[in-house]
Amino acid sequence: MTELEQKAILSITMMAALADGNRTEQERGEIEKLAASFAGAKLNVDEIYHDVLLRKVSLPDAANQLQSADAKEAAYELAVGACNADGASNDLETKFLTALAQSLNLAPDVLNKYHQDAEAVFNLPVPISGQAAATPKMSEAEMDEMIHKAAIVNAALELMPETLSTLAIIPLQMRMVYRIGQNYGFELDQSYIKDFAGTLGIGMTSQYLEVVARKLLGGMFGGMGRQAASSGMSFAVTYGLGQVAKRYYSSGRKIDTAQLKEIFARMVADAGSMKDRYGQEIQAKITEFKGKRFIDIAKG
Repeated sequence: MTELEQKAILSITMMAALADGNRTEQERGEIEKLAASFAGAKLNVDEIYHDVLLRKVSLPDAANQLQSADAKEAAYELAVGACNADGASNDLETKFLTALAQSLNLAPDVLNKYHQDAEAVFNLPVPISGQAAATPKMSEAEMDEMIHKAAIVNAALELMPETLSTLAIIPLQMRMVYRIGQNYGFELDQSYIKDFAGTLGIGMTSQYLEVVARKLLGGMFGGMGRQAASSGMSFAVTYGLGQVAKRYYSSGRKIDTAQLKEIFARMVADAGSMKDRYGQEIQAKITEFKGKRFIDIAKG
């Protein structure tokens, strides 16, 4: 995949992320902060983001940069993921995807496959039991083990070359938070978990875009399979989210927002130095996941 194709794919993914017309100031701020963090990189995400925002690049122009069938399919698949990252795509996003499909001239069966896979993964329901747990079902050590396993799985998904692997990260994080909350007697739904993650500065769409950008920078798409730059991002975010959720729900939800953010930042920093110790386990997960459908991985 050429550098021009990488830039075009990221431009299209950014367009898809902004297509719904309902982004809040916080969500736009998260995407802008993400883009700025890549300024000066080989693939200047900040420049690409602002070109998209200021409409210096059009959808047909970006689509015309994609010559290979693999690049076209990757662009469409990533756009579908961006449109579904925070829930099912709305009318504006559907209109955008229709226009993209026409620009890329993709076969209907290809389009249907990506829609079905993305919607199945992103709309997996958080399991709801009939009765909240009266006492913790897991010990603190058992919860730590569950959080570590979730972080390892998501680190493996980030490193896999297949485009679809990115789609399973967010629902796995949501399932982890649900299980922690339930362990302390709190029944959570998807909307609540998204709001909780948003409080920590973890946006569903911005996190998806960050994984995509890192994969493109690391040459993961197109079958090249090189390690993505700073590939521990999903490990660190998943670990930090799990540890904050454990502290928050064990306290009876009595920790304020400022404290939650401080704890999250500290846990993410700890995870950054911890990730390399789990390299063999992450590689083992990559091997285990080869050939699996990502909808099955996301179900846990």
